[in-house]
Amino acid sequence: MVIATPYQTNFDHLRIADETQFRFDCAYRALASETSGLPIYGVGHSLGSLVHLLICTRYTVNRAGNALLSFNNRPATDSIPFLSPFIAPGAQMLFPVLQQLVSSPAVPFVEQAGPILMDVASGRKEFTPSPFETQNLIKSYYGIPRNMLLRFQGDVLDESKELAQLLQGSAAISNLLDLTMRTLPGDHNRPLHQAVVDLPPELSRAARATIKEGSTILQRVSALARNAGAPEQFNTGLHDFANIITEGSTALGGNVGGPVTDEVQALADEVACWMGVGGVIPNPPKYIANTRLA
Repeated sequence: MVIATPYQTNFDHLRIADETQFRFDCAYRALASETSGLPIYGVGHSLGSLVHLLICTRYTVNRAGNALLSFNNRPATDSIPFLSPFIAPGAQMLFPVLQQLVSSPAVPFVEQAGPILMDVASGRKEFTPSPFETQNLIKSYYGIPRNMLLRFQGDVLDESKELAQLLQGSAAISNLLDLTMRTLPGDHNRPLHQAVVDLPPELSRAARATIKEGSTILQRVSALARNAGAPEQFNTGLHDFANIITEGSTALGGNVGGPVTDEVQALADEVACWMGVGGVIPNPPKYIANTRLA
């Protein structure tokens, strides 16, 4: 069983960790009759990996292990590159425009980035806790012995090797550590790839049109900002953000057995094999070999 736990991105990583664990606990209790006796594995990508680590430093949780994909603990402007122009001097004058943009029903794909943009608008420039503070928390309090660190060859943000050194070196868990390291082809975005193969053609077209509309609005805001004399960094950031949204449309209307489907399957198999469930079955049933992912 997989419990996918949603969270809203912002600069306060401790709040994200607390809210994520609360939501997971609520789902776990609601499914108690179905999950009793099953081992719990945490699986997270990028910020999700960091959230799992923070959860396991703040709470005594029952975990059989954590699979941490594309871990990174970088400063805000490094881990979310499109933020750099928004933190640049003079960029905050355009945040009333961005505030309207975030709340616009025509741009639903901006919703996830909204809290981060508003944090920057209020003057925040770094995560809480800071990367250095996060490292010290992991070193002092992280208590899950079994871990898999999965990195991708083209991932320029990945810091899995640094995390491995921390856990193996002076961390409180070092003497009990059972650490597995894997490197796969791909880049930082590989775990985000999807092949949505079951959408009717008309629904797929409508979804892609919505994505394109959101991207077009961002491009227009960028043009207005340029005409208003905004820093070029700001315009570049909006342009790059628009491109990210446009690229999201490639997840719609995939082909069964195509490259994206194969990549998704191979990645799932890698994690499942580490858990000891013998791989993932295409179109799996409700239960997969007595294992539940958190």
